[in-house]
Amino acid sequence: MNILLLSMSKLSVREGIIEESKCKWTDENNTEHEIEYYSQLEPITRMLIEAGEIPDEVIMLCTRESVEQVSFMLKDEEKIMSPCEFYQERINLQLKNEKEIHYITMPQRRTLNSTDLESKRQAIAEIAEYVLKKKKEAGDLNLWIDTQGGLRDISLLMNAVFSLLKTSDVVPKGIYSINFEGGKGTIQKQNVTYQIFDFVSGMNEFIEYGRADQLLSYYKSIKEEIPPVVQTMNDLSEAIMLCNTDEFDRQLIELRKQIRKADKSDPLFSVFIEQIKNDYKKILDENATSLDIVEWLVSKKLYQQTLTYIESKVPAEWEEKYIIHFESNKEIPEEVFPKYNTNPFPNELNYYIGMLLDVSKLDKAESKISLISSVNEILKMRWMQIEKGSDATFDYPKKGSPYVITVSTNANNKKLLSKQILMYRIIKDERNKWNHMMNTKRMTRKELTTVINEFIQNGRRLYADIQA
Repeated sequence: MNILLLSMSKLSVREGIIEESKCKWTDENNTEHEIEYYSQLEPITRMLIEAGEIPDEVIMLCTRESVEQVSFMLKDEEKIMSPCEFYQERINLQLKNEKEIHYITMPQRRTLNSTDLESKRQAIAEIAEYVLKKKKEAGDLNLWIDTQGGLRDISLLMNAVFSLLKTSDVVPKGIYSINFEGGKGTIQKQNVTYQIFDFVSGMNEFIEYGRADQLLSYYKSIKEEIPPVVQTMNDLSEAIMLCNTDEFDRQLIELRKQIRKADKSDPLFSVFIEQIKNDYKKILDENATSLDIVEWLVSKKLYQQTLTYIESKVPAEWEEKYIIHFESNKEIPEEVFPKYNTNPFPNELNYYIGMLLDVSKLDKAESKISLISSVNEILKMRWMQIEKGSDATFDYPKKGSPYVITVSTNANNKKLLSKQILMYRIIKDERNKWNHMMNTKRMTRKELTTVINEFIQNGRRLYADIQA
């Protein structure tokens, strides 16, 4: 089924007369065709007819002026009809009764008005709903779009329509306009031009949400090779969505390289490369900390990914900076490890960090946010040793065990570290609830954001304390 969508224009009447105009178009065999026409909306419809793509239906976006009857002379014949009626008459003459086209006027509840936003919204919704209904009935559907006539912002309206339809896999087969030069028009296919909207949407999607699906679709649609930086952006996006923290770190390193090497011959692409640099500024820095990445993730409202990254990556950074360090008096056999790792340091740092806390008090607390201000109440005595300035030890896995774990830190401000450990444990618990879709009581998004932001700020103060 072929559906043509166009926006009806007023008639071009001068001194009561409609004059003949000319327009040309070139087919797939590079054969040039010339069309003599009177109605402004004739050329593209007639081109489709001559090319064998006769519309089954024509959806006409109509303003009040385009449905009002006017008097004019066509050659020696006086006519009284609306622009909408005149267009239909002219097209039906070309068909010579070989086929009947069904003409639909939209919006149906009101006429289109350049100053009435609601009438435009109504038109967009009606067209999308109608086309989707026809696709369901017909199965295969070709959508053609004539952007030549109508309101000044018709291109934006048309883009809104096919952007809405694209979510249901309805992609225009042809988008056309007419370029006038020297008094003669030339029909031009505008698909590639309109696909720039897809590119812009794709870049905005990546910057706003960290996803690159639309960018890949754009390059596939224009049949161009995907730039390496875009492929890396997609790989980074997939790592984020799958909570694959190791792959995320690898792709982030790769993105830093690809951003530096990105081909800037395309001015539009260059603009967005600069936008990415600004938006990803902190995490594109090779000296970015895990806290910078956490801040970036939560700014994208990727809460589950934020929780996973904190739980997975922050302890390793603590170990690297010697903020908190664990050592065993001798090698611990594999069967003793909590999760069967051959080396518990730093692979099981999050487990050992958790052992520093009085978990029973943490679990019983009504409000975990209020606990942050009273850290010492839920820390075990062995951590108190560190706060007093000496290393702490504990037996693992139980008292009297031959394996003694020594806990040490080079943090000057022990209270900052105590607070950070507590918030880490709170966030780890929330991560378990989110990732395992547990039905137990969870923090609200506001509470979670409060804890994560405090974790970031407190962590930076801790890192500055270490460097000092």
